Amino acid sequence: MTEVDLDLAPYEAVWVMFRPGANAPGRTPHLTATNAAEVEEVTARDGAVRTTLVAEKPGPLYAVGRLGDREYAARTTVTDPMEPIALGGDWEFRFEADGASPVQRPLRSWTDLDPRFSGSGVYTRDVDVPEDFLTEDRRIRLDLGDVRELASVSINGDEPTPLDARPYVADVTDRLRPGDNTIEVTVTNTQANEIQNSNRASGLLGPVSLRPVSVVSLDLQRGADVTSYDLTVDPARTTVLPGGTGTVTARIDAVAPDRFTGTVTAQAPDEWTVTPASTPVDLESSGRRVSEEVPIRVTAPEDATEGAYDVAVTLTADGGEPITRTVTVRVANAFATWGFETDGDPEGWTPGNHVGELTTAEGALRFSANGGDPYIVGPRVDIDLADGAVVEITMQSSLAGAGQLFWATTDGGFAEGRSSRFDTVAGTSTYRMPLPAGAARLQQLRLDPLTGPGDLAIASIRVLPGG
Repeated sequence: MTEVDLDLAPYEAVWVMFRPGANAPGRTPHLTATNAAEVEEVTARDGAVRTTLVAEKPGPLYAVGRLGDREYAARTTVTDPMEPIALGGDWEFRFEADGASPVQRPLRSWTDLDPRFSGSGVYTRDVDVPEDFLTEDRRIRLDLGDVRELASVSINGDEPTPLDARPYVADVTDRLRPGDNTIEVTVTNTQANEIQNSNRASGLLGPVSLRPVSVVSLDLQRGADVTSYDLTVDPARTTVLPGGTGTVTARIDAVAPDRFTGTVTAQAPDEWTVTPASTPVDLESSGRRVSEEVPIRVTAPEDATEGAYDVAVTLTADGGEPITRTVTVRVANAFATWGFETDGDPEGWTPGNHVGELTTAEGALRFSANGGDPYIVGPRVDIDLADGAVVEITMQSSLAGAGQLFWATTDGGFAEGRSSRFDTVAGTSTYRMPLPAGAARLQQLRLDPLTGPGDLAIASIRVLPGG
């Protein structure tokens, strides 16, 4: 039996092909374990094995391989910090339509300019690329973030590269030059806005960045033993109430010649509680990459004041150096609050269907519904629903109607079964919708305030503890 370990990103696909007789039996070099993001090639010459790897973050990098019945291994440390160049701020934007004029604006759905437009829009941005950003041992990737729906990328006027599916990432290493560069992104949405009057989010939503990765060549040594390990914690930030508990997961990834052993410990501020405070790790590796997840519950004192607190999670390998990751735990009287107190800042909320431009003024998020199925979508969150929660919305509406709140969790996206209906009244009112308790975590909210046209102003949205 042949096993191939694959680590795929969401929506990523890869072909795996086996060709009998393509290589002499036992003479095909291959890797059995690595923590690299990508393996570009594995070659053998004169009995030696060499591999070229792509690393996306600094730190330990290892490879374990075979050639025939012989084992090879190597380990190094990637020191390149790989800091990206963020391409935020204003971009020049224009519709590909007769008479369209360019405007300067941040990245967001173009439906606030024309909710019925279906076609293409062109985004242009100049960027100064430092010479030391373009080193020989790097590749540079243009990451477009969220795109609705298709994109093509041109650098300094060259032939566009199509990007038809997530992740919307293009290798632009050989297309950039030191100094001034012009990036042009053309995005095409679906025909739904024009034909169905759906006002679906369209265009380049971002965030956009130039992201370097490090290219590393390793000469694997015959009979060498490699022990390497890493620690990640998820989420890196969480929110609890005074006296409340949040859960973070420590993930250990390791490779060792035989077994990997060590200890995961967690340390919180005085008067806080972490359970478990210490967990032994014992993994059978035998030269293959192995992993284990350790859930850690963090409880704040009943009298904890609002603010951010650090919890240190440490992996100590037997005979190795410790690795520490920090989790930021915010204590608040609400799991999440959007108060819309700053003019021009919608605090991550975006228009969805049948909604015009979102504006923030006079302490409220203001918008107009212009169709039969209007809704807005909130930013990503990560909230423990073990004890349930309550979503509280204070909203003013120009007319009465029917409203509905949807929520997405780690169990699934927006769906009728994860929603709550309410009667929208004309004027100002506060609505409270319970979210059921369960093992899933809240990820996002969607608010459908009406089932027809109307003007709305939301003073606040809060996610409160259940009960």
